Amino acid sequence: MADTVCADDEQQQMILPKPAPDSGAKVCSQCGTAITPGFKFCGNCGSPAIVDAPVQPSLDSTIPAPAPFVAPAPVPAPVAAPAPVPVARLIVQRPDGSTAPVIDMFDGETILGRSTHAAFSNDYYMSPNHCKLTIDSGSIFVEDLGSLNGTFFRLSHEELLHDGDMFRVGTEVLRYRALPPVDALDDGTIIAGSPNLDAWGRLELIMGKDVPGQAFAMTGERIRIGREEGDITFPDDGYVSGEHLEVTRMDNASYLIDLNSSNGTYLNIKNMMELDPATPILMGYQLYRIELL
Repeated sequence: MADTVCADDEQQQMILPKPAPDSGAKVCSQCGTAITPGFKFCGNCGSPAIVDAPVQPSLDSTIPAPAPFVAPAPVPAPVAAPAPVPVARLIVQRPDGSTAPVIDMFDGETILGRSTHAAFSNDYYMSPNHCKLTIDSGSIFVEDLGSLNGTFFRLSHEELLHDGDMFRVGTEVLRYRALPPVDALDDGTIIAGSPNLDAWGRLELIMGKDVPGQAFAMTGERIRIGREEGDITFPDDGYVSGEHLEVTRMDNASYLIDLNSSNGTYLNIKNMMELDPATPILMGYQLYRIELL
């Protein structure tokens, strides 16, 4: 008896396995069975074939391309500030008449003293911070900083004297004191002392700090000072001219006048004053002037 084939077995034999499709192979649109190359219909179910195209990534999943490299802008090198330009020069005038530059000076303030510049370090008549020089648009101002021995300028014309003013003649330092008229007390008594000479002032020879030496009464219309002639003489000071200076009294005021002396007369600077560049100043034991460039 011939073996009979069950319909179910026949159906099972017709269902073929689905091989994995190669990239670009045709597959059935219904059952997914691979189709023999060149066929347009599925041999399993008869449905038309489709091409199993490779899956393309979506645009949303695309990794963005890196931004192009941009080199940082170069940092400019700092520009050095221009060096300050000197506008003046301090000149020393030596006793033999020769001159030499000491320091350059710039616009603004310059402190001069024994501790500020090597040029002054050996001048023990100068204070550590002796005076201040200020240059402003070509104008020169000088101010003493409370120095022990003072800062002096050379007289070019008569100068009004105030009580306590000091001046230098040769190597001598003199202080002017104004004297009020001698008045009796309320009971008529007159204070005893030197004879009343109707003196309007006196000159004190300075021997040290706040130490006056010899004093000279000042009477009449003028007092002359010199090495050889005058009311007050300094015969041993070779820097004092024969007739050096005079102090005159006029309209209840006292004036200091140089008499064309060889080495000049120098009055102390008490407050800031404007200085002519041609005017010498005396600090310590040296004579200086300022030369504008």
